[in-house]
Order: sequence, then C-alpha cells, then structure tokens
Amino acid sequence: AAADLRASAAGLGTSVGGLAVAAGALYLHRLTGERDIVLGVPTLGRESAREFATLGMAANVLPVRLRIDPGESRRELVARTSRTVRAAMRHQRYRYEDVLRDLNAVDGAPLFPLSVNVMSFDYPVRFGDCTAIARTLCSGPTHDLRVNVYDRPGAGELTVEAEVNGDLYPETDAPTLAGRFVRALRALTDAAPDEPISTSSLLDAGEQRRVLIDWNPPAASAPDQPATAHGLFEEWVQRTPDAVAVVGDGVQLSYAELDARANQVAWYLRSVGVGPESVVALLLDRGVDFVAAVLGVWKAGAAYLPVDPRYPADRIAFMVADSGASLVVTVSGLGTVPGAATVLLDDPGVQERMAGCAATAPSTEVSGDGLAYVIYTSGSTGVPKGVGLTHAGVVNLAG
Repeated sequence: AAADLRASAAGLGTSVGGLAVAAGALYLHRLTGERDIVLGVPTLGRESAREFATLGMAANVLPVRLRIDPGESRRELVARTSRTVRAAMRHQRYRYEDVLRDLNAVDGAPLFPLSVNVMSFDYPVRFGDCTAIARTLCSGPTHDLRVNVYDRPGAGELTVEAEVNGDLYPETDAPTLAGRFVRALRALTDAAPDEPISTSSLLDAGEQRRVLIDWNPPAASAPDQPATAHGLFEEWVQRTPDAVAVVGDGVQLSYAELDARANQVAWYLRSVGVGPESVVALLLDRGVDFVAAVLGVWKAGAAYLPVDPRYPADRIAFMVADSGASLVVTVSGLGTVPGAATVLLDDPGVQERMAGCAATAPSTEVSGDGLAYVIYTSGSTGVPKGVGLTHAGVVNLAG
C-alpha cells in the first residue's frame, strides 16, 4: 500500500508530502463544506546547507491557505497544493508565534483546525551490525487536530497517526480521524486523476449506511394514501372544504373554491390538447393563479414546468424547448416564448371559456409513476439540466 501511494504521488507530479497536504485539504473540505481552507504544515525552519548543519531547534509551523473548487479534478487539487506549499516554504522562517502576534490573535486559538506533519526519516538506522528501531512517542501538545505521516522508504513503510484534542472534540477519536484521512489519501490516488473531487467520500461502509439508511429511512406510504399529488390536495378538500387554502394578491380561497378553480383550469387545458404526460410551462409569478394552475395541470393528467418570469429570455426559451412543453400558461406583461403555444389567463376570451367549464374534476387516469413536474438546475456549471419527479415522489415527500 505504501509503494502504491508513493507511485501514485509521483504519477500526480508530487511527493508523499504534497499528497498528504492535499489530502488534508480534501478532508477539511468534505467534512465541513468550506472552500477556504487553512492547514498547518510543520517545517524544519532551515533553508540552506549551513542552516541544516547548525545545532538548535528551528522547527516552525506554516499556515497554508488553499481555495477549494468542488468541480476541480484530483490532479488539479494536488498540483495547486504543491505550488502553494512551495510558495509558503519561502516564508518558513516567519515564526508562527510572530504570525499570531502580527494578526493580534491573542486568544490563543489556532489559525487552522488541522495540521499535517510529514516526516521522512531514513529508517532503519544501523550501528554496525545493530539495527535501531525508532518509535515516536509524542510530537508535542495537540491544540486541535493533527495528522502525522511517517514516510520511511528505507523500511518500506508509510505510517499515519492521528492526534485529537479531546477537550475540543470529545466525540472524535484518533482512529476515526486517521481512517478518514487515509480515505482522503485513497480518494486522491485510487480514482481517475481527472475525476472531480466532489465525488470523494471519506465515510466507511458503516458510516455510509448510517447516513443513507439509518438516518434517512424511506417514508412508507400508508395503504390508503393517494397515489397522486393532487389526490393529497383533494383529501384536504374533503376534510376541510371551508378552511383557507391560499391567500395572495388580495385574494383568499377556501379549499373548495381552489378545487373548483383548479378543475376549471383542468377542463380548459384538456380542451386545448393537454393530457397525460404532457408538460405545461407555467410562466407565472407566485400567487393564487400559480397554485390553481399547478393543480389544474395535475388534474388534466399533465406535468408542470415552473418558469420564473425574471429569467433571461434565452433561458426561458431553452427550458420550454428542452422540456418539450406543449403549452405556456402566463398572463399579459410577463412576456411570451417565440414559437410556443401560449394561453393568457387574463385574456377575456380565455376567462369566459374557463368560467363555462365544470367545477368538478375531469376523469383522468394518472398513476404514481406519472410525471408530476420538471425543474431545471441553475446551470452555473454549464447548460441547465431538467430533472423530473413523479407523483409517487411528491406523495413520498409531502404525504
């Protein structure tokens, strides 16, 4: 395993030390979600051959600051870490206690939660025919968290030890920290170099099960629970028809009134060709019209696509085209989508036809596997991507 890590480090263009510091940065990022990471990196505090030959303690700790991008690759993180550490080493004679004084950090709190100390010693040490085996008993007081990496190429070993300040982390033991740090090392070396670091996991199998299953059990549907999202709403219509269901823009509707309006919307949508598995884009502000339109789309058997009127016109056009929306429902003044069939809810002709529709729900077969809505990602990392959710998914979330 030690040989594999050394070979992987070389393949990534760094040393075991550079790989260890990158693993420390990945560990803090994945554990906390922070992107601005500060690590402590102990150094010898000696830069020249003359200084190395001078007796005396000169060791120092450098605060090394790294900016983490979750989308960057493992290769990019390791390369940037190596460059940052090399640049920081030019300041290794700047004493850590002087850094604290110059920052006026007088409360004694460390500048970093984790230090990564890489020690490369040429073990074993020989005295003639005798071989000395060295064991480090302590590397000094642990103010926060510390990982010591002993790189012993002569002995073919690579040892990782962790130290934890129990006063600060009473529930974190050293073996847990050491295990997660080793998994961070493995995450950098076992996966493809160009794979994003956002896919890295520091959890072992037991921890993954605890997070994904033990702490997140699937909601079990009751035998008599509706299979559709609008079925949940209709249950409340039956229970509390006169209770207030929605308030907005000076309008207040009870459950029965909202149900009647949604049914009329559904009948109208059916009359213009909307049916099961259709997608209807709702280019509307939040309010009563939007809520009634969502329910009406569901009762017509279709799925809705929420579209924020404040989106740029090209983004709106892309979402409507990419989702395959057969219709855009909006009101005057919110814009139109070129080439898309559009219904204006405030058009007098549309209002007259809708008012003549039945206030009872149309008979439409919709299953739990039917599409309920399509929503798009922000597109901050490229082209926005549409994600669909079924009625069963909505019921599981809200039921």
